[in-house]
Amino acid sequence: MKIPLRVRKRFGQPMPFVFIIVRAPHVKPVPIDVLVDTGSPWMAIAPGDSQRLRIPVSSLEKAKEYQIVQLAGYKFRRLLLKRATIHLRGEQGKLVKVDMQSVTVLQPVGKPSSYIKQIPSVLGSDFLVAGKFALHFDPANRTAYLNKQL
Repeated sequence: MKIPLRVRKRFGQPMPFVFIIVRAPHVKPVPIDVLVDTGSPWMAIAPGDSQRLRIPVSSLEKAKEYQIVQLAGYKFRRLLLKRATIHLRGEQGKLVKVDMQSVTVLQPVGKPSSYIKQIPSVLGSDFLVAGKFALHFDPANRTAYLNKQL
């Protein structure tokens, strides 16, 4: 099954994006636009999306490993949103669900810049493994999709 991605320019380069909905306790289920990033080991919810989803950051567990990470040149504390289900749409609008043991929520370290709210959330390699997805990305032709192994 294919899940179409949108290819759009960010940081001057074509990149694959998809809308998802995060379902977890105490999280507002609103669509967020995320970057599919195989260079990221984890799915990570950026601060701007964390606010939109109303994630109760103060009640999240701190990651035991890799407690401080960098994204887009900024340092973040890794917090863990446990037992989340990620919803996205496949071809013909078919709903696809991926259960995640945990999703990283990024909390800025130090005084946050106003630019931090523009950093996109990412679907990392852990999501691709959990969902059994292969990524097809052809930036020259501006095509991208996730292919789910059945």
